[in-house]
Amino acid sequence: MQKQYIRPVLGQEVSAPAGYYLPVKEEFIQINGRTALAVYGCLCLDNSCCGAGSWNYIQVPGYLTEKLPAEKSESHFDIETISSEKERQEIRLDLSLQHPQAIIEIG
Repeated sequence: MQKQYIRPVLGQEVSAPAGYYLPVKEEFIQINGRTALAVYGCLCLDNSCCGAGSWNYIQVPGYLTEKLPAEKSESHFDIETISSEKERQEIRLDLSLQHPQAIIEIG
């Protein structure tokens, strides 16, 4: 499925009911000859009724549908979500080997 992905502002906290998350880095990764977007960040639960905690996350919203932009100033990308379970598993394995403590979300 194709959709528009609005890029987060890196370094800016995003409030959530139980805390906040903080996107810190974007990276374009090559997977099976295609380019996917990966967003790295931190998540902090500090207002939860069940306790507190924090951890790192990696969000892979999908594959870019167009060539990599020359400038990273665009506020959004058109992406194709990753629907193949095999591809999702490959991405998760590759990223978890590089970042073993991160929670990985694939769109």
